[in-house]
Parts: sequence; C-alpha cells; structure tokens
Amino acid sequence: MKSLFPLLITSVLGATIVPRVEAKMRLVAYQFDVISEGLMTFESLQQKAESIAQNSANQSFSDPQISEVKINISGEQQGQIIPVLFLSVTRENWTRQPSVTVWAKQPGGAKTLLGFDRSIPKRYVQPTIIATPSIPIRDRLTDREPNFYR
Repeated sequence: MKSLFPLLITSVLGATIVPRVEAKMRLVAYQFDVISEGLMTFESLQQKAESIAQNSANQSFSDPQISEVKINISGEQQGQIIPVLFLSVTRENWTRQPSVTVWAKQPGGAKTLLGFDRSIPKRYVQPTIIATPSIPIRDRLTDREPNFYR
C-alpha cells in the first residue's frame, strides 16, 4: 500500500509542496517439502531443493515491494522429514548475487537422518529363542528350591 507524505521544501521565492512516495516493504516466507522418489539420491534431492529455492526467490523479488525472502525446504524419505535447506536473503544481497548456493545454509546430518548414508551399517538384533517347558511353573517347584515354603 502506497501512502503520500508531503515534504515541505522552502526556497527563497516561497514554499513548494512535493509529494514523496514511500513504499512499504514486505517479507515473504515459504515452506516446501521435497519427497524422495524411490531411487532418488540425496544429491538429487539437494539439487531439487536448490532449484525450488532459486525459482521462488527470483519470483518473489520480481515484486518490487518484497524486501526479504525466507525459504525452508525439508526432505522426506520413508516417513522421515528433515530440513535440508534454509534461505534467508534481502533484496539488496540477491541483486548483488542472485544465487542460492551463496545465501543458503544446508544443515549437516540430513543425509544420514534421511537414510541416504549407506556407509553406516544397519544393526540388526538377532532374536534369541528360548524353549519353554510345557509344565506349569507351580508344578515344577520342589523342596529343592531355596525360596520354597509350604
């Protein structure tokens, strides 16, 4: 919304009123989820996140009233949802260098938490099967038991 504020300029001959236009700048924030598609690698998930962030920032800054853009992108694989990219950039910085790789932060550990890191071996617990006797416990108690009382 634009508003007009008169600015009074005085000169030697008299007073002149000059309108000054002051634009209200805005911040926009986005949240996206990138769902891993079967054979997708973590690197391709990251590239997809960077592409979404790049396009969203470019589109947002095409509006002259947008002063800052914040984008959070999470990756999802097998029910796990983990942040993979954060972008927070002002119009001034984006105009100087319009690149997600310059302004974005990628939290560490996302690859492992999403299960893409195959270098960590999965640990399986081998179940132990114990044969149980078919005689009820009360029938197995004898006088030989140290805690047996009659």
